[in-house]
Amino acid sequence: MTFTSIDDLRRVLRTCAGSPAGAPADAAGLTDLRSGSGMTLPGDYGAFISTYGAGSISNFAWIACPSTPAGRRGAPPSVRSATNAFRNSAAGDDFWPSDRLPVNDLIQWGGDDGANNYLWHASGPDPDKWPVVIALHGLAPVVCDVGMVDYLRRACGDLLTGPLQGLRMGPDARFLHWQEYNRLFDSGIDPWTGERHEYS
Repeated sequence: MTFTSIDDLRRVLRTCAGSPAGAPADAAGLTDLRSGSGMTLPGDYGAFISTYGAGSISNFAWIACPSTPAGRRGAPPSVRSATNAFRNSAAGDDFWPSDRLPVNDLIQWGGDDGANNYLWHASGPDPDKWPVVIALHGLAPVVCDVGMVDYLRRACGDLLTGPLQGLRMGPDARFLHWQEYNRLFDSGIDPWTGERHEYS
């Protein structure tokens, strides 16, 4: 298993102005998740949420909230709700064939606009040893021998290869917290271009 520090990710994933302000509230949700469901997630997810919070990367991928935030308009789903939705969908007849990974061992931490799901294979008692699994839309899942932060470092640094190449988010990857997205949109600004949007 390959691990990467959050500082390594910061070199390839910059934060949009205003986004860091939302991270502390999302980080508080890590405690809510543990106390409410007894679920402990990998340490690098906690480091990501404490640094960036939940939100979107390059207007393509989204990172789940630890727990459902108050005033959640525009927030990504929580880990628990995203996981439940994925498992329910995967239980369908043709979506997740029985020879693939056991669906109840998978926990969702993100996804993207291509209907690809970003998961952990919770295959043992130590969350820091859970590999990332990318469930490609309509294709076989790809098991990566890396943690979440290292996967994102590779995606943002244009280092993904093979069937994951299409999920690259670089070379100028940006993270936008969901609350900052709402603030900009409500003020009439397209959060990704900085221009006035058509609904203003």
